[in-house]
Amino acid sequence: MSKRRLPSQLRHDGDDDRFHKPPSKALLPSHKLQCFSVACLDMPRLEFGDKIVLPPKILLGLQYMKIAPPLLFMVQAVGLDIQPEGILNACSRHYCSVQEFSAPDGQVFLPYWLMQNLGVAEGGTVEVTSVVNLPRGVYCRLQPEAMSFLDLAAEIGPKHCEDTPF
Repeated sequence: MSKRRLPSQLRHDGDDDRFHKPPSKALLPSHKLQCFSVACLDMPRLEFGDKIVLPPKILLGLQYMKIAPPLLFMVQAVGLDIQPEGILNACSRHYCSVQEFSAPDGQVFLPYWLMQNLGVAEGGTVEVTSVVNLPRGVYCRLQPEAMSFLDLAAEIGPKHCEDTPF
């Protein structure tokens, strides 16, 4: 008798109507790339988001492995000391999506704020790993666009601000 799998453990491949298990974490592709700011590109809007530009070779590898969208990636600086398991430096790794696959081979373009958070300079090396399941978040930094938001938060209280959509 074969072992039944839950639908969450299976991934549908529309090409041949068969189900496949998602690749194990050990099999997911990881690439060491030289990083540059998106300011080097003619795409200023990318500076205000979490999207990166990767080489087309990475897309081909993901298609070959039949990794289903959305395509998500973990980016971390190469050579940084990672703390013991379970205790992460808030900025040791970031999760993001991809804008397009047009970067030259061996290079990745990141928003400058992301490079700063990772502690990587222009031309530094980062490791980009495809991610199938995102881990639960442990850190979130919010920045108000206007001082009036801080005044409002002081009036009604921070807990109420968290629970109220504006």
